[in-house]
Amino acid sequence: MWDETGGVTLQFLGRREIAGLDVGSQLRAEGMVGEADGSLTILNPSYEIII
Repeated sequence: MWDETGGVTLQFLGRREIAGLDVGSQLRAEGMVGEADGSLTILNPSYEIII
């Protein structure tokens, strides 16, 4: 997830696809932010797709 201020990787463990979520989708996500491989990451975030 990226915007003009920076970005964070959303990682959904155990899921290959999420219905309605495609590259370029706009969404709001929240969760505990950590670091993985030098990038900010949220594991299994709560999210809402913004239409």
